[in-house]
Amino acid sequence: MKKIKIGQQKLIDQSKAGFTIVELSLAIAFIASLLIFVAVVTSNILAIYQKGLTIKAINSVGRGLIDNLSSSITSAPALSVSSSCMKISMLAPTGSSAVSNCMADNALRGYIYNAKVDSDGKQLYGVFCTGTYSYVWNTAYGIKDEKTISVRYNTDNMLPKDANERLTLARFKDPTRRVCTASMDLPTYRSRFDDSANYELDIRKYADNPSKDIVFPEPETNLLASNEVNLLLYELTVFTPSTNTTTGRSLYTGTFILATERGGINIENTGDFCQNVDENGEYVTSSLGNLGAEFNYCAINKFNFAARTAGGQ
Repeated sequence: MKKIKIGQQKLIDQSKAGFTIVELSLAIAFIASLLIFVAVVTSNILAIYQKGLTIKAINSVGRGLIDNLSSSITSAPALSVSSSCMKISMLAPTGSSAVSNCMADNALRGYIYNAKVDSDGKQLYGVFCTGTYSYVWNTAYGIKDEKTISVRYNTDNMLPKDANERLTLARFKDPTRRVCTASMDLPTYRSRFDDSANYELDIRKYADNPSKDIVFPEPETNLLASNEVNLLLYELTVFTPSTNTTTGRSLYTGTFILATERGGINIENTGDFCQNVDENGEYVTSSLGNLGAEFNYCAINKFNFAARTAGGQ
């Protein structure tokens, strides 16, 4: 009988050696909390890493674009406003005011730089001609609103071609500034962009010698290429060049805003440029709404550049 009681006591002792429901619940709660903590830390690390990649892409492409613009300007010949404007007379109708208007604004409005701006003051697209290379671009606003510029030119086999497939920023070898000439209404030296939200830039007919100089080189259209994120220009502005009357060398200065396509970029906002957009495409300005912005994929930077032409005609 005593042996039986001893056996029962052992069974009771063994049953007491396990975890109670409370202890098991606490252990599960601790492990769950630990897993949640690890997940949050990992998510934050990945978010910081992605944000770093985005900022790196902006800065890297921006510096590359500055180098590209600077080298194009540096390799350009000296700018003589009078001779540059006189070249327009070969294309403008007899008796037109194109030459006088060109001289009046220092050949800036069309022969060097020309841009289309909408009624809200947002730049849609533009052109810039250095005298060696010319640039054509569509901004994020133009692409979003489907108000863009396309380029029409001839290839080596004299077939017309359209460089319009998502034309974000292209560079052409263009020593005769045909890109900018094609953007003007030559009789009045007025921007053709004022009349059209969408414009086809036909540069085939604005050669100095149409019988020989009709083929236009293939454009370089990957100047905003990035392996990590899609980048777009939100503005590119070139200011009036300062020209030395003795040497003819010109100092070009300009600025451009480069940002990601994602993240609801709003350059008109104060402080936080990354915002959500609603179903109508309008920016969400409340702080609560901004919690959902693609912050990790959103970056913006403004770049300035300056370069001087090499000189010589």
